[in-house]
Amino acid sequence: MTFIPHHALYKTETGASFVPTEDMLNVHEKSRAPLAAGKRPPISAIARAAVRSPEQIKSAFRPGFREHVRHSEIFKWRKKYRAHDWFDSWLLRGTEPPAEIQVVTRNQIQHCAKAWDWRSFCKRAGFVRQRYTEWLQKKNIPNAEWLKWLYGGPPPEGVFVLDPALQRLRLEKSRKRICHAAGISETVSWLWNNNPLKKQALEEALRAAASSGKTPTSLSASPAWSSLTNKTQKCMWRFAKAATLAACCKRAGISVERYYTFLRRTADLGVKEILERYLEGEERRRWGRLAGPIGENFFVPSENMLAFRREATQEAARQNIRFFKELPGFENWFLDSVIPRTFSGRRFKFSELIPGAAQDGHTEEKTDQSQVQRASVTTGRRGRKKGWRDPGAIDRDKRMIDAWKGGQFDTPAELGRVFKVDKSYAYKLVRSLRASGK
Repeated sequence: MTFIPHHALYKTETGASFVPTEDMLNVHEKSRAPLAAGKRPPISAIARAAVRSPEQIKSAFRPGFREHVRHSEIFKWRKKYRAHDWFDSWLLRGTEPPAEIQVVTRNQIQHCAKAWDWRSFCKRAGFVRQRYTEWLQKKNIPNAEWLKWLYGGPPPEGVFVLDPALQRLRLEKSRKRICHAAGISETVSWLWNNNPLKKQALEEALRAAASSGKTPTSLSASPAWSSLTNKTQKCMWRFAKAATLAACCKRAGISVERYYTFLRRTADLGVKEILERYLEGEERRRWGRLAGPIGENFFVPSENMLAFRREATQEAARQNIRFFKELPGFENWFLDSVIPRTFSGRRFKFSELIPGAAQDGHTEEKTDQSQVQRASVTTGRRGRKKGWRDPGAIDRDKRMIDAWKGGQFDTPAELGRVFKVDKSYAYKLVRSLRASGK
């Protein structure tokens, strides 16, 4: 069983969905118990009654997890959602929230948690989960629409997603695979391209091999071809035949007709030139293999992405996620669940924000912090700002400078002793004064 340690309120224009934790649900259920002598039990009694299951204790992410809910946690929840009048009644009295607030059930939470368990998908797909966070960090998954596609949704409208067969075709059109198919070394091919006469003969052989009915004898009229030895002519012709579109498609496991179907589809989307450049190996990335968006309407999925998508699609079908999409704020709940909580000390932030994300319960009217999307919150830089100095230290340094200029001290050590600073700091301050000529 999967337990969600985070709770949130997802608001939309038509309503809101509240996703409670397992502890919240336990407290809510225990608060429905009959009243003793007409009196409501204290919060501490409700907390002690909200006993955690052994599975929940075993799956705890922190040590010292108690067997029941702490009453201090209940106070934290009440403080966080103090702006929502219905929360106390729902949590401590067992009443139902208003009609516009829908509390997600334990069953729905369990199904969604399994369908969005990206760590499990990474493990099943056969790669480390850090790869998933790298997709977000390096913009291989550039926005929320592509994140939905990664979990089995359709791609954005008007975008061509490269088929794995075309990725294999690009590999087979490389010089290395052509040389392997022709039975020659890459060094021989490199020497041909660096010899002007042999390079011309190779270009003529490639054009002839791509034409129907052409044979090596049809090149006998070419001076460049005739200057080659019989052995070189045979090797070069094998290379030219292995480099034809039909031969490359056959090795890639794709028919020529299907290849032209892809070309027509990319032409309709205006990305035919990008596909041709990709297949010729011109589209590259500086680091690692090519994966992610090329331009606005062309997307290259990696093998790991496709494996992850298969696992996520199968799990979503098993959990029947399609029945929960009508929940208010379902899309924001999804984004909040599939974006890692922290990455290098902060949380990933999409450039495109989706309105109505998780509400944390704090509703200070003077600020807009209650409307901040939980999926886009970052911790920011911790500690003092660059260049910041304590105002007290600035005032102390000013008094030290005035005292030194007034001749009240003979040595910097005496100056530092009186103002209770290290003598090295006092010497540094005096040297800076002398250097500035003041």
